[in-house]
Amino acid sequence: FMEKELKETNVFVITVGVGEVWYNKETNDVFWRAIPDGQYDEKIHGCRVSSFAENKENFHKIFNLIKKHNPDAQVVFTISPVPLNATFRPVSCLTASQVTTSILRGSVDEFFREADGHNRNDLWYFPSYDIVKEIFSPVMENGGYSPDGRHLSKECVEKMMGFFMKYYAIK
Repeated sequence: FMEKELKETNVFVITVGVGEVWYNKETNDVFWRAIPDGQYDEKIHGCRVSSFAENKENFHKIFNLIKKHNPDAQVVFTISPVPLNATFRPVSCLTASQVTTSILRGSVDEFFREADGHNRNDLWYFPSYDIVKEIFSPVMENGGYSPDGRHLSKECVEKMMGFFMKYYAIK
């Protein structure tokens, strides 16, 4: 975002969902996406699981940056219920997905508590991951997912957006 966009945006929805990151081994900087085919260099590029502390620190930085440029902005954090499709670690994708989501969920929770989110009117947690896993999964067809088991079903998305609009939309 440019400074102008930061100042003009009323609501920021920060959705996190990837705890495995590609990084530069020389600088330790994290890339915003996977390394494109043909550009990967094992001497420079690596993949790792982001830590609890690293994620929590980044959430504080994101929130503080937004508030620095736009003190009146509303910020909503949420965790994506979409599981990993692949992992570069020597573990199953199922366990890699559960571990990284757990790290992200815990770090968002601790960030929220440290930022006194329960006593603010500008910081929110929308429990999309929690709702899908704990409420929709036991009762919806395919647990709220499309037949591919990865993407949310249209019905699940509609219900989730209905909840979001009911509780977070400015009236």
